[in-house]
Amino acid sequence: MAEVQRPCAGRYRFVIYALILTLNMVTGINFLAPAALLPLIIEDLAISRGAAGFLVTILTLVVTVATIPASIIVIRWRLKPTLGIGWLLLGAGAFAFAAPSFFGLVGLRLIQGFGAAVTAPLVAALIMRWAPAKEVPVVNAAALAALTAGLGMSFIIGPPL
Repeated sequence: MAEVQRPCAGRYRFVIYALILTLNMVTGINFLAPAALLPLIIEDLAISRGAAGFLVTILTLVVTVATIPASIIVIRWRLKPTLGIGWLLLGAGAFAFAAPSFFGLVGLRLIQGFGAAVTAPLVAALIMRWAPAKEVPVVNAAALAALTAGLGMSFIIGPPL
């Protein structure tokens, strides 16, 4: 079987790999970042434990519901600008300090969820575009490992903040 030519595969593919790993790690951190801070959030906003837990799960719910429709929509757009938009949406959590209420935090988590739903299908497309065929399984595995590492890192990074 003939090898598929990948016009973008070259020496810069390792930069793309590093960006993919960073994206997945940041996504993982965003998924569970509020979990370590829930006691502080409960006290500050005077909300129930269930409501505080919702701040953690809402991102996962949005990703679960929105990933398939997002993949159908974003595959028709250009890859790099769409990935940039996804990164910007994931960065919405940086404005959590300015959220005036619980519902403001929920809104930010919704935006982050849409960002993750946009970037998730694009990561596979990006790997397929930039990686030679023999590197695709390794890069896919590393991307998944980076996501998982980000989930764990959220408990290390969150409390000191």
